[in-house]
Amino acid sequence: MADLTPANANPWYVLATLYGEQKGEEIDWELDARNRRVWNAWACQNMSRAQRAAVAKCCDIDVAETEGWDAIADEVVRLHEKEMLARNGGGFTLPGLPDPSDIIDCSITHFPNKVVFEKRVFDPPASFYSNKFSAPAYFNSTTFNAPATFHSATFNAPADFTSAAFVALADFKSTGFGATATFHATTFSAEADFTSATFSNTATFSSLFSDTATFSFATFNATARFDWAKFKAVTTFHDATFSAAAVFIGATFNDRTSFSSAAFRDAAAFSSAKFSDIAHFDSASFDGPVFFNKSEFGTAERSNPAPVRFGGAQFARPASFRLAKFHQTFPEFSGAILHATTTFTARDGHWPVQIDSPKNPNALIAARESAATIRHAVGKQGLPEDEHYFFRKEMGFARRIGSIWQRLPYIGFGVLSNYGYSIARPMGWLAGLFAAPVPYYTYFFTPKGGATLWWFIDPAQIPGAFGLSFSSIFNFFGFQRSFFRDEIDQFDGVMAVLSGTQTVMGYILLFFLALGLRQRFRLR
Repeated sequence: MADLTPANANPWYVLATLYGEQKGEEIDWELDARNRRVWNAWACQNMSRAQRAAVAKCCDIDVAETEGWDAIADEVVRLHEKEMLARNGGGFTLPGLPDPSDIIDCSITHFPNKVVFEKRVFDPPASFYSNKFSAPAYFNSTTFNAPATFHSATFNAPADFTSAAFVALADFKSTGFGATATFHATTFSAEADFTSATFSNTATFSSLFSDTATFSFATFNATARFDWAKFKAVTTFHDATFSAAAVFIGATFNDRTSFSSAAFRDAAAFSSAKFSDIAHFDSASFDGPVFFNKSEFGTAERSNPAPVRFGGAQFARPASFRLAKFHQTFPEFSGAILHATTTFTARDGHWPVQIDSPKNPNALIAARESAATIRHAVGKQGLPEDEHYFFRKEMGFARRIGSIWQRLPYIGFGVLSNYGYSIARPMGWLAGLFAAPVPYYTYFFTPKGGATLWWFIDPAQIPGAFGLSFSSIFNFFGFQRSFFRDEIDQFDGVMAVLSGTQTVMGYILLFFLALGLRQRFRLR
């Protein structure tokens, strides 16, 4: 980026590194302490005693660091002028020492060396707009009392904002984090805007931190915007607190993501978000409405299922999963408390067809339990079609769990009636049950030696064979005893087995047919 200003040409950066830059692989903490005392004394010179005490507590520093500017002012002015000339050459136009009431303008600047702003106080607005950080940037325990802008900045090395405090707007729109981004225990008292930010973590930079985008234990006291953000690395928001709206509309999570034990005190919007890998919302609490409309979980291309877990989560207000797609696994709701009006889309294409092989029944058991939980939730809303859809899913998983003898009833239930939903299946099986024994019944009715067709069947006996087949299926009407009393007394073993099978299967198939008719025509 040729248009970027070198960091050493920026008067605020030179003031922050007055006694030297951090150029070694390790942080020189003694050097950092000297630089920090100058910066904090300069930044807090116009504050009252109470304000100094407050920022000192927030930054975890001695209040003495925020005092004594008058005693060092002349020396700082002299050293600042000397450093500006030394770092930029004799022909450089000196900008003078920055005014602590002016905006801290570090925008469009390239920082090639390690930036250590740990435990610093930024009292006026601070702009790091469109900056490039080529080395690690440390803003640990830093306090921003006015809007802080990192809009379109690029961090090509780890960025650490652990325990930082943003009292006003935190603007990270379109910011690119190419390595670890750590916002552990960070406090955002005003709006936190990470719209269209990218957490890619593609840089091969050594770091003490794991390769994650970390917002664990962060506190968002105002709206948190992550709409259309891209999380390409492992992401964690576990134990984060969202006191106002949390907006993740259109966000993409390409790696493992955790919102475990996160607290959403207001609306949580994940509409159109995409979770390509594991998504954990275990023990999360949702006090406001929740929107997962058109969200996607997992991808059809993955070889291993990516669990979606809401175990122990609490939904105090309605949650919408309308048109959400679960490509590989059902969401787990074990121990979760769902609101009575939680909505799901009961439609093929939004739920996985295959969960896992019978060799690993745990996934199947979890899916069966989740389908049962969802069935119960939609059932309480008086949605019989949706309820039966998830009942069929539940039965489909049950038919693949356990030994063959445990699975056989579920298999039969599904094959014969689609778990009590189909009308066509039991009618088709009844038609087959009616027609299949007719050839043998015709042979039975044909007088021996009197066959005129195929040498052993008399076509004139076919109506009687159909009648016997019908009466065997509908045995409860008593047609057999009324019209085939003599023939029944002459039944051989094969006839007895065929007729008895028709009677038993007739009862079963008629029951399944009645279930299908009831499901189709019940009140909705």
